[in-house]
Amino acid sequence: MDVEYIKKIQEWIQLDNRTIDIKNTIKTLQNDNKDFFERRDKVEKEIVEYVEHNKMDMLTINTNDGNIKFSKRNTTQPLSLKLLRNVLDNYKKEHPSVDTDDIYKYVVSNMETKTKLSIKRTLRFDD
Repeated sequence: MDVEYIKKIQEWIQLDNRTIDIKNTIKTLQNDNKDFFERRDKVEKEIVEYVEHNKMDMLTINTNDGNIKFSKRNTTQPLSLKLLRNVLDNYKKEHPSVDTDDIYKYVVSNMETKTKLSIKRTLRFDD
C-alpha cells in the first residue's frame, strides 16, 4: 500500500477517534439535560394551551432580551411510500376505473437512488 494512503488511513483513524469522543460527550450531555428538556417542553405545552384557550394565538410578549411571539403554522407530513399507498387506495375507492397500482409502481420505480461509498470502522475490545 502506498505511504500516502497509509498516512490518510492513520489520519482518518485519529479523526474517527475524535468523532467517537465527541459523540460520547454529546450522549452524556443529552442524558444530563433530558430532565431539563422535559421540563421545558412541559412548561411550553402549558403556555401554549393557555394561549390557545384564551385565543391569544397572535400575541407578542416583549422581554428584556427580545420578544416571544405566538403564531400558527401549518405543516404537512412528509411524503412516504406508506402515505402514497394509502392515498392511492382511498382514491381508487372513489375512482374504481383508475389503476392506482400502476401509478404506485411507476412512482416507486422512478424514485432516485443514490449510492455512496463510505468508511465504517469496527473497534475490537480486548477482554
